[in-house]
Amino acid sequence: MHVVLASPVLRDPAEFARVLLALLEVAIMVNVAQFRATPTFPTLARSGVKYTREAAFEFVQGAGELVAKRRPYDSVRDAWAVLKDGAGDCAHLVAWDVADKHLGRGVPVDTKAKPRIEWRTRTVVKSGRRKSLRVFHVQTRCGDGRIEDPSARLGM
Repeated sequence: MHVVLASPVLRDPAEFARVLLALLEVAIMVNVAQFRATPTFPTLARSGVKYTREAAFEFVQGAGELVAKRRPYDSVRDAWAVLKDGAGDCAHLVAWDVADKHLGRGVPVDTKAKPRIEWRTRTVVKSGRRKSLRVFHVQTRCGDGRIEDPSARLGM
């Protein structure tokens, strides 16, 4: 399944967060089904996958050269895709982590674990000018209220 959402309404952080959380719930459901169907599928902790930032650019063939084009979207990937690639971003890793917790795979069962979005401000310099950007980071909120960060555990 490949879903691309490029609506301008997603530039609003509240709308973006609402939609991303819904998509993460779908990825968690897919992961739970995958783990039940394949009991030997590794837990996130034992998978060997690493954190990677999702590429903000894709390269397309221009007139005789590769041209960097800003990607207007983010992706949500299931554990199967992350394992195949050997790496995933914060959202991908949290979807796997929460599914592990829901099933008690390598950790105590926590059916109340869910994704959490944290907004951060990052300052970048572009063409000699400083610009503040709002970026998001996804973490796991455990049923007891603790916040865990699979990305930090896996190399962020």
